[in-house]
Parts: sequence; structure tokens; C-alpha cells
Amino acid sequence: MVWWLAFGRLPATTAIRMLAPLLGVIAAGLGVSLVAAGGFVAVFEAAGLTAPAAGWLVDHIGARRALGGSLVAFAVAASVAASAPNWFVFAGALLALGLGVNVYEAGAVVWLANASSFRERAAWMGRYELSWAGGLLIGVPIAGVLSLASWRLAYGALAFVAVAARLLLVPRLGAGGEPRAHHSDRATDDLPELSRAHTGSWRAAAVFVSFGVLCGASQMVFVVYGVWLEDRFGLGTAAIGAVAFALGAGDLVANFANARFTDRIGKSRSAALGAIVVVASALGLATAVDRLVVGVALLAVLIVGFEFALLSSKPLLTELGWRRRGVGVGIGFAGASVSRGVAAVVATTLYSDHGFAAAAIASAACAACAALLFRFAVVEPSFETSA
Repeated sequence: MVWWLAFGRLPATTAIRMLAPLLGVIAAGLGVSLVAAGGFVAVFEAAGLTAPAAGWLVDHIGARRALGGSLVAFAVAASVAASAPNWFVFAGALLALGLGVNVYEAGAVVWLANASSFRERAAWMGRYELSWAGGLLIGVPIAGVLSLASWRLAYGALAFVAVAARLLLVPRLGAGGEPRAHHSDRATDDLPELSRAHTGSWRAAAVFVSFGVLCGASQMVFVVYGVWLEDRFGLGTAAIGAVAFALGAGDLVANFANARFTDRIGKSRSAALGAIVVVASALGLATAVDRLVVGVALLAVLIVGFEFALLSSKPLLTELGWRRRGVGVGIGFAGASVSRGVAAVVATTLYSDHGFAAAAIASAACAACAALLFRFAVVEPSFETSA
């Protein structure tokens, strides 16, 4: 079932990951500046503010209905984006796309959390997160090729895939969308495992903040790397898509490393380790802005560090002490969206005023803060007192 959930997520991951490399083409097509186009990313991320409501919805209607409905909404929004006559309609379509992404992600993460023990949850998340690599390895290059004719074709293709995912995924989910637990460490009557240790504590806040700052660190680089490759090295849309394909190898490395090592090392320690890798690679990028091969290699390392940290920290969001998981997951996603939205505007401004190196340094600073929080403020939940 994890693999079907990953397939259903492909339209969402492609929509997220293709926006940055196609930002210049979309801006030109809609007749807006690069800085204004950075606002598109901010609008897309602003939809994340509804993530707590999305989590509440998942808790109350079940993952099956939430996942199916989100894919339908996503298909409609992608169709509107493909036919948008101006920047205002396109921005509204991005907002609706973000809403669909939030509901799907909350539903999938809650489904996985309910089906797995915390001790093995990173491995489950690692398999599911292959869809994130798939968005970069499969979706972005295809979107790049389609955009040679028109960037609108890329959004039309997303709508088609979302409809196909809805038809294939939902019939395979159980009634109500909630899996039956296959292990005995139950903390409540309706959930396999749920920590109460962090309820209402500053430790829970540390999880939210570190997760959000980490996401902002990656956004600082990835929202402008496509424009950097175009401006500095003259790469066209197809070439940038090829670079994105190559960078997807970093995602795969992080997925496999997460599935194999995170549960053994510990979630918070693994997240701190990944954030440190982001710091080192971002600082390296700041000094390699004129070297294409070195720059792309460092981008790949940054992806490995970020994805490993992100996947290691996601299980922490599922055990923050709420009887229902959706709201806690939603709050974490909302904080990350705010961070990414702010980072998108800051990064495009830094790039326009000071170049790519400035955005890379800002990324390193954010990742350093995340590493410190994960290592010294975040405490993994304990189930020793669970009933």
C-alpha cells in the first residue's frame, strides 16, 4: 500500500518541484518580473497555513475520503493553472493546488503513522518519500520537455495524472481509510502508538520550529538555482530539467539512507546530521557560483543532507501527544509552509540584489539553526508509560 500512496503523491511532488526550475519561463509567459514570480512560490506555500485544518479533516472523515478528494481538487486546480489567462488566476490556481497537496500529504502521513510502530516509522516514510525523488527524476524533466512548447502543457499533464491516481489509489484503501494495526504497542483505543510526553511542552514547539527552519534552509537555494543556472551558465529549460534529473539521485540516496539508518541512529540525531550536511554544502555553493560541475555536485549533496534530515524528522511530527495525529502533522506542515514562503521571497530578493552566493549563505545559516535545535532541543518521544 505504501507504493500506491507514493504513486498518488507524484502529481503533488512534481507540482512543487517544477515550479522553481520553470519560474523564469512562467514569469515570462505571464509577463511578470522574477521577484514578482517569487511571489507565486509564496502563494503556493501560503496554502500550507491550512494544513492544521487539513489534518483535522483527515482525522474526522478518514484518510480514504481525504486522499480521494484531494486528488480531485488537485486535478481541477492544475487545469485552471494550465489555462490561466493572467497572473492573478494563476496565483489562485497555485493556492488551490497547495490546498490539495496539504490534504493528500496529511492523509498519507497519518495513514502511514497508524500502520507502523514509531520504532520502524522512518523506514516506512523512506519508502513513501521515493515519490519526492520521483517528482524530480520523472516529473520535472517531463515538465521541462513539455514547457519547450508551453509551460501550460506541464500543468495539464499534472491534472491528467491526478485523475489517474484517484482512480487507481482509492479502491485499494480500506473502508474509512484507516489501516488495522499489526502490532501491540497501542497507546489509545484507536491508534497503534501515540506519545503524550510532548503535549503542551516547549519540546513540541522545538519539533515544529526545527522542522520549519530546515525547510526554509532548502528553499533558500532551490527557489533560485534554476535562474542561477540560466543566468550564469546560459542553460535553457531542457538543460535545467536535465540537471534536476541528475539531482534526483541525491533524493534516492537520502531515501535509502533514511530507510536503513535513521531508526537505528535516532530520528532527532539523524535530522541534526543531515542539517549539518546542508550547512557544509551551502557554504560550498557560495564559493562555487562560477563553477558549473562543482555547483551541481554541491546541490546534489545539499539534497542528500536536506532529504535525510526531513525524512528523519517527519516521524517526530506524528507523536506530539494529540489523540488524533492529523492536527499535529498539520501544524508542522503549516509552519514549514510559512518558512518556505518567507524563504522564497527572501531568496529571490537576495539573488536579485547580491547573487546566488547570498542565497546560499542564508541557507547555511538556517540549516545551522535547525541542526542545533534537532540536537539539543528536540527529544524523541518515549512509549514506556503508554497504556
